Amino acid sequence: MESEPINEPIKWEHLYIPIYSITPVDNIRPIDPEVVEEIASSIPVNGQLQACIADTTPDGVRLLAGRHRYEAIKLLNERGYYVDILVRLADRELSDEEILSIQMSENLHNKMTSAQEAAIIYSFWNKMIDIYNRENVTISMIATRMGRSPRKVSDAVKYVENLSPLVQEMVNSGKLAYSSALLLTGLTTTNDGWGEQTRIAVQIISRNLNSKDAKKYIQKLKQENEFTGPLFGEDIWENLKQNGHIISIKTQADREGRKAAGWFVRILGTISMLEEPDKVELSNGIINGISSLGMSLNEFIKKISIYNPKYQRIIEYHIQELIDATK
Repeated sequence: MESEPINEPIKWEHLYIPIYSITPVDNIRPIDPEVVEEIASSIPVNGQLQACIADTTPDGVRLLAGRHRYEAIKLLNERGYYVDILVRLADRELSDEEILSIQMSENLHNKMTSAQEAAIIYSFWNKMIDIYNRENVTISMIATRMGRSPRKVSDAVKYVENLSPLVQEMVNSGKLAYSSALLLTGLTTTNDGWGEQTRIAVQIISRNLNSKDAKKYIQKLKQENEFTGPLFGEDIWENLKQNGHIISIKTQADREGRKAAGWFVRILGTISMLEEPDKVELSNGIINGISSLGMSLNEFIKKISIYNPKYQRIIEYHIQELIDATK
């Protein structure tokens, strides 16, 4: 492994400088416009409570951490509220790894979701690879530098690299737990987003499974996939095909799910996130479930639409057609 540079201890100084005198480096965390606006609203009242972190280069002062505060002060200046930026300035130019370590420490002290933390860890992972090459960067190395367990780092890499972006969006929207999503990283996915990961994620959400039950559910599916051979003998199967019989297998979870309007909220919410929700087909069992709620179709659409207007289009597109067909 390449030897790591040994740097002199950093000496820090706090000072105010004009916003146009500082240049930001790439940030490992995406900029949230809402956070910027909140900080911009607070500064005129309370001032800048926490200093940004910067270093000194031959080209001037460089912002290393505190990008949201920087963007907020920049926004205030653009609006005519002229205020300098408070920085904690290093006495020298810092190395790439020192910058990454500072950014990591700054960001991981902020309150964030497990998925957001995974994105930060993965960004650090990639930037360390740029510095030391992939063969020299290990999970243990990243975990030590970040003060995180090797398991947390490994999970973060799997979450970003091995999980469908569509399933990640389900996590970001709060419909699927991060821990449950991690269980899907070992499953296959497809380019169109309708892979095994997505299908099982929808089932986990619609059945309202916690991560423990989701793990059992996935294990059960894997065991079922190991069985081979038809459900019926050849004679019975031929008879079924000739007579056009329909086979239906109902589970207790399905029966219980149809009793609650909340089940429809969860499943339709998931459908609305898919790239082509109009391709989803709803069964007659779902129609019967709506009828069992004791309300008309219009009442049901009105109640569900409160949660998301996209549901109304999905329901009207599929359910009215099926109801007409069953009259």
